Amino acid sequence: MSVLVNPLRQLWSEGRCAANGWIACPSILSAEALAVAGWDSITVDLQHGTADYAALLTLLPVIERSGAAALVRVPWLEEASIMRALDAGALGSSLR
Repeated sequence: MSVLVNPLRQLWSEGRCAANGWIACPSILSAEALAVAGWDSITVDLQHGTADYAALLTLLPVIERSGAAALVRVPWLEEASIMRALDAGALGSSLR
């Protein structure tokens, strides 16, 4: 079993800042474009964007393969939304 390293925690432990990309429109092409752009983290916006859980399942693997931390802005502050995002592969979630 491999241990997943959170790139954000690694940066922060080195005292460095992180640059975050943002996906509001669920497109594999936009995820791939952000992934190759070298962002430290990429957030999929489920709150105000047009992405849904099905799109999240296709976007997170693209982000993960890029080496960026995959984050999700959940639609509501409820345990189920947060757990689903984390179960899908997000390394973190937020409401803001």
